[in-house]
This record gives sequence, C-alpha cells and structure tokens, in this order.
Amino acid sequence: MPDLNLIELRLDAIRTDGGTQSRVQLNEVYAEELADHLRAGGTLPPATVFRNGDRINWMGAGFHRHRAHLLVKRKTMICDLRAGGQRDALLFSVSSNLTQGRRPTPEDKRFAVGLLLHDEEWGQWATAEIARRCGVSQSLVRLIRREEDEAANQAGASSRGAMIGHKCKRGNKVFRTKATRTPKPKGEDVVADERRAILLDLMESIQADRDDLAAMGEETAVAVAHMDAALACIKVRAG
Repeated sequence: MPDLNLIELRLDAIRTDGGTQSRVQLNEVYAEELADHLRAGGTLPPATVFRNGDRINWMGAGFHRHRAHLLVKRKTMICDLRAGGQRDALLFSVSSNLTQGRRPTPEDKRFAVGLLLHDEEWGQWATAEIARRCGVSQSLVRLIRREEDEAANQAGASSRGAMIGHKCKRGNKVFRTKATRTPKPKGEDVVADERRAILLDLMESIQADRDDLAAMGEETAVAVAHMDAALACIKVRAG
C-alpha cells in the first residue's frame, strides 16, 4: 500500500459537485451515523482527493465522510491528496465503493457501470475490465451494455459495439480485442440473461451480508445457515 499524503483541507475547498460521485445519491442516514461517531469523539478514515495543475481538489472517495463533517459544523477534514484530475477521481470513486464506507446498493452498481459505459474512452473497455472496476458480474455489464445499445438503436444511432473491438488490459499491456458484430439475441435469450444478471447481483449482496453476520459469532449462526440455503438455491437458478 502506498504511503498516504495526508493534508488538512477546508471542506469548501473540496469539489463534491463535479460528477465524481459514483453512487446514485448520498445516504443521509449513514452520513448521520458517521456524524454521531464524530460527536462522540471518534475519527474517520481520511478522504481521498485528487489535485493536478489546476489546483482543484476533486473528491474521489469520502462523500459521506465529507457530509458528516458538515453536519457537525467542522470546517476541515483530513484527506489523502493524490495527483490527478476529475477523471482520475471518478475512476477511483467507482472502484473505492467496493472497499470503503457503505456497501453499494444494486442501483449504485448499475449507476457506476453506466458511468463507465457512457464515457467515450472507458465505454470501449472490455466487459471483464468494466466488471472488475465496478465490482459487479460480467453478466450485469453485458445486460446494461445491451440495454444501452438497444436504446441507441431505437434512437437511430448505431450500436456502440458494432464492428469495433473493446480495450482489454493484460499485465502492463493494453490492447483491443478483435472487432466483431454480435447478432441481436432473441427475446428468450435476453430474458434469460437479464434473470441471470439479477440473480448474480443478488447473490453478491446476500453473500456480503452473510459474511458480516458470520463475523458476529455464534448468536447469528441460524441466520447464517438460512442465508447459506438461500445462496445455494439462487446459485442453482442462476445456472
């Protein structure tokens, strides 16, 4: 893990309105919980902020922490300052939601995937790379990509994936996959893929909750057992 470049920044000097938030919206209940922690004398991990030559501080991770500091009338907060601009902050935000703060909701995951797909550069990445960055299943990315392509086709635009490859990273090398034209799936195929993507996303959420409960000890053993049974059932249905 790289050393943190910790610095105290004024809250009003950190841009949180520049489109670098990769969640659908802030959760005010969670922000208030963090604020209560601060009121009780606790501390929060440093936010991650990006700054380049324009001297603008772009929030990459820590939107709820920033909100909590505002709620308790703080003027400053400790941040890990990194080199980069708005796009660096957004890409970091997409990935950081997997490991920091409140677990992303299914709506948050779809929103994050959409942010990358709508970007001129990131939208050309391979499905596997976008799934890795957003911490979702490849099935979900394929589903959202197809929805975007179908919406574009209905508007008279050509499909994003038509006759172009997608960027893929292997080791330190970035290359473009071979261009192909994927035939439009039949209606039954679309429904099956949608169902599978939803089930896989549900499995990820249940698994995360199950792991949290298991860490609490024996008092949650019954609930964990029920969740294990539910996961097994969903896995069978997902195929």
